[in-house]
Amino acid sequence: MSIRASPLSVSASCPACGDTSDRVHSRYERTVADTAIGNRPSRLVLRVRRFLCLTSDCERRTFAEQIDGVTTRYARRTPLLRGTLER
Repeated sequence: MSIRASPLSVSASCPACGDTSDRVHSRYERTVADTAIGNRPSRLVLRVRRFLCLTSDCERRTFAEQIDGVTTRYARRTPLLRGTLER
């Protein structure tokens, strides 16, 4: 089962400097596995954005937004699925 979604936020915080940016650089689809629904494997297909960091002395030029409780950097599974698999 696939679920398609897009975040509703208008800005995101840079992971390097912590400043908030609302300047979108690009968009892309990210797929993460989630816990089963009705005994069937499920995955989330998220349309996420890359933002430009507007702080001139920040080491990062762009960064991808993260959705709290759903995504973490470089992860292919949701935190809920990772927790389930670790038990």
